[in-house]
Parts: sequence; structure tokens; C-alpha cells
Amino acid sequence: QDCAAGVGQPGPFNSIANAQRAVTGDQSDNSLLLKRDRIFREQYNVSAYGTEGHPFIIGGYGTGNIPIISGADLLDRPSKWTREGVLNGAKNHALTRPLWYTTVGVDPEQIFINGSRATKVSSKDDLDKVDKWYFDRKNNRVYVYSVSHPSTRRIEVSSRFYGIYIKGKRYLKFQDLQVEKTKGDGFR
Repeated sequence: QDCAAGVGQPGPFNSIANAQRAVTGDQSDNSLLLKRDRIFREQYNVSAYGTEGHPFIIGGYGTGNIPIISGADLLDRPSKWTREGVLNGAKNHALTRPLWYTTVGVDPEQIFINGSRATKVSSKDDLDKVDKWYFDRKNNRVYVYSVSHPSTRRIEVSSRFYGIYIKGKRYLKFQDLQVEKTKGDGFR
């Protein structure tokens, strides 16, 4: 939850978006710390900076795994997935392949299934294993091959170019923080 009352030091915040609006300008010797054991599925556009010998620190606090800024969105809502029955012609019979799709806003470049990067194929016809995916640019659909409902698997689609966008700010120090699964560079 956001606890910043507008008086004194701000924090803690319930999102990076709220923190980046409040923590701006010269933040020499100050820190923006993200809670450990959390995944933040948003891009941090840094609008704060430090000065020489007095950096602005971005890192983690608490106990547990270091915080993660993820460039990927989790596709875990069952209502967002649709089953498509596609016939795959065989010599003597037709087999229905378990293809599922969901609509996304951008070409994801990469998808992760249960934490591992899946293989992008060039057509729906090539979807024959659970570790493959296809993007239909015309309809903005991501297709996966899945015997069970895709929401039972951890499917993440890269949707942000950067985890942290520095915008030319200087005297920043990053510690105890992980950036992953972006469409481009983790930092820019």
C-alpha cells in the first residue's frame, strides 16, 4: 500500500509507477528500495539522480530473494485463453491439436513457459510441442500448444523493452536487484 502522506520522506509504495512519480530530482544519498520476494511487472523510468560521491541507490530491502523487475506479463487468467481446434491432416485420419491463443498488445519477441524461454516458430503448423509458440501479427494473438489449459502453466510474455530506463540520469547505483525478461536491454 502507499503510505506516503505528502509530509517528510515518501514510502513505501505499492508500485514502481507510484514511486517514480514521487521520487524525482536530486536524490543524493537517498535510496529507492524494492521489497524482496516481489516481482514488479512494470518498467521503472528513473527521474531521480545523485551527485558525484553521493549516488541515488536503487535496490532491495528485507529478507528473501532479491526483487525482480520483469519485462514480462503473466498470462494466468483462464478467461483470456481460447481453445482453437485445428485439424492436422495425417495419411489416414485427422488429429486435433491442442492449440490455445490469447490476444496481446505487442509482438512479444519472447515467451517463457514455466520459467524457460520457449521456441518461437514461423507458423501455427509448426506448433507440435509444449515448448513452442507462434505470434499471429494480423490478430495480435499468441498461440501455444498445450494439452491442459494454459493458465495451469506459468506463461509469461515479454511486453516491455526495458526494466529500467535511465534517461541519461547520472550517479545511480543499483544493488540487490534483478531485471529480466525484457524485449530489449534490461537497462537503458
